[in-house]
Amino acid sequence: ELRDWDDLTDFYTVDPRHYNQVYTQGRHMIGYIDETYGADARREMMESLMEGMTLDEASEHALGESFAAVDEQWRASIAEALAERQAQEADEKAKKEMEAMKKGD
Repeated sequence: ELRDWDDLTDFYTVDPRHYNQVYTQGRHMIGYIDETYGADARREMMESLMEGMTLDEASEHALGESFAAVDEQWRASIAEALAERQAQEADEKAKKEMEAMKKGD
């Protein structure tokens, strides 16, 4: 389950059960930014953060969208990919069941 970013930003307040998710979720978001906006935009965003911009300012500056908009798109892409994978798994299961039924005839 994806967490709100506010729940993952401070190791002093992060639930210890979610420590690994900090890195996994962050890495996936950075990958999404890289694939969607390009490596140059990702680097510009990281540099903007290092220069002291807020997350939203850096996102607007480098990606042309608020971080909330990018986050919403990223979460939607994950939901879409999950739905596609579940549909594919259901198709494969149905095919196997049909093959088993044919063998049983």
